[in-house]
Amino acid sequence: QIHVAWQSIDQPGQFKFSAFFACNDPLQETFTIDFKGRNRAKILMPRQVSIPTTDSGTFGQSSLAITSELWEDITILSVESELELFEWNARQATSLPPGCTSGIDLMLQAGAFDYGKYESEFLVTAKGNTGEIIESKIKLTGKVHQPIGFLGPELHMTDGLDLGTLTSEKEHQFHVNCRVNGDHDREIAILEIEPAELTAKLKKQTRSGNYRLSIIVPKGCPMIVFNTNKQGFVKVGDPNDVNFSNWLPIHGVVVPPTQ
Repeated sequence: QIHVAWQSIDQPGQFKFSAFFACNDPLQETFTIDFKGRNRAKILMPRQVSIPTTDSGTFGQSSLAITSELWEDITILSVESELELFEWNARQATSLPPGCTSGIDLMLQAGAFDYGKYESEFLVTAKGNTGEIIESKIKLTGKVHQPIGFLGPELHMTDGLDLGTLTSEKEHQFHVNCRVNGDHDREIAILEIEPAELTAKLKKQTRSGNYRLSIIVPKGCPMIVFNTNKQGFVKVGDPNDVNFSNWLPIHGVVVPPTQ
């Protein structure tokens, strides 16, 4: 029998180490035994939490479980974030994973004002029944809807709308659904279009916040090329608020009629 004792590091999770032995066996004077196991954790929590996509200035909600395999009780002292929109609430967990001795369900509400993806951190300070306090940082990610969204089967996620190669012997029309995210009472209009030879119309639909965007290549349009070198676009938004708008990329070629 061999009795091995070791001092584990104060770090939860799987561990592995090897012990080297010497003996009086002439055929095997040394040998190695590998040991592996798992250290129980005072605190277990995720490294990252994601908030569902929200409108500007509104809250999205997510939750996470904070558990312990050693403490009989957990108290959340504080949850701190630099986000302007951030609230939290903690309650005792109603069920625990196997091997856990206590747990907290932490509810988060967070959001942002700037459009697009955002990334931040929040600091959780927890106290165990032993009086020990542990601070843990958790990454928080989320996304704010663009104020204006464009939808359609012919739209590409990044390239927008491809009109293809058109002849100017007749008028061409392309239609895209346009959706307002957030305040549906705003005035929404076509703010800009490029190339200027094209025209666009916006028609309000029955459903609140929905519009039909029509992009028109008029009959007799001169030859124009609007592609990756000279990108075309339609800008839609609130004429009284420059930040409440979005761009729909368009690209294509208009050529004279074939003889």
